[in-house]
Amino acid sequence: MERLMFPQIVHDLLVLIQILVIASADLCYVNKEVANCSDRGLTSVPSTLPENITTLLMTRNKVVDIEGFAFKQYANLKNLDLTNNKIKTLNNHSFSGLGCLESLNLEYNFLNLSHNAYPALCFLGLVSLQRLLIGNNVALEWFLNPRGLCNYPDKAIGQLQELQELSVDGLPNGVFGLGFSRLRHLKRICSITFFLSITVLGLIYRYRWRITYFYYMVRDRYNLLRHQDDVERQFISDAFISYASEDRDFIDTLCNNLEGQGKRLVVHHRDFRPGEPIGANIVKSVQTSRHTVLILSGSFLASHWCRYEFEMARMEAVYDSRSVLIVVKIEDVSAADVPRELLYLMRSDSYLEYPDNAEDQVIFWVKLGEAISN
Repeated sequence: MERLMFPQIVHDLLVLIQILVIASADLCYVNKEVANCSDRGLTSVPSTLPENITTLLMTRNKVVDIEGFAFKQYANLKNLDLTNNKIKTLNNHSFSGLGCLESLNLEYNFLNLSHNAYPALCFLGLVSLQRLLIGNNVALEWFLNPRGLCNYPDKAIGQLQELQELSVDGLPNGVFGLGFSRLRHLKRICSITFFLSITVLGLIYRYRWRITYFYYMVRDRYNLLRHQDDVERQFISDAFISYASEDRDFIDTLCNNLEGQGKRLVVHHRDFRPGEPIGANIVKSVQTSRHTVLILSGSFLASHWCRYEFEMARMEAVYDSRSVLIVVKIEDVSAADVPRELLYLMRSDSYLEYPDNAEDQVIFWVKLGEAISN
């Protein structure tokens, strides 16, 4: 009986000694096959844990770098949690030897989605990995140079052919490379930041002119309500002239002819209020003028501000239910260069074309004056 008990006592003592060594050396708590090394201030992977552990928790430590073969003695690991460390880069073979690993969590570190942070062989050997979490990482380089981070690390992730779930941060204009084509078992990609940001940015871009118009409209009408008792629409001018600076000579001629007829005009080089944002000046001029006259030319089509003026006038026509736009074509332009909305306007409504001979020009100025008065 005593002979049977002696080996058991020795075994228990050895286990106790092992636990004490682990606790004193690495400050980790081991319970059966689970090693909890969280909140221990560790800067590297512990080397004296039981080799048969299947779960290793190393959250909220100070690990900056995962060296090659750092986990080679823990070949039975199935779950590895390295969240909330300070990891900036991985190395080739960082996880080599972990052929049984099924879940790897690297969230809340400082890993950017570059090939420098994820070298091609960093996940080599993870033949059983099904779940990889690398989202919610904060990388200063991303914010400083977002254009430099446009490709997901497909060479590294492409090694994980058994991967089923991937959580990853979103990249502006992010590109999933050819490596992702090898992930035939992938069922889920979770990238909330990516899809949300792309959706929001897409909507903002699509409705950018409406958003801009509404901003200035609300601001100006709020000021009107504050400073005026009578809020009825009062037009300050008959026409706001939208033109490119290269067409300034024609604008001088236009002002001489139309103002000679008693028309009140707004032209930006002369009438915009100094110190006021250009966008605010444009919206105010559109809203306080009966019409906006577009001086269509090649230079007009190449000008960002001319496009802005056209879009603001178009929004005014839609939301104030009145005829706003008058198009004056002063030179031949390619239909391919004309914005779709402006091309539709020209095809559905009449527009004026500036003639070459002097007699027709007299008639042209009369017709333009009448159009502005209507």
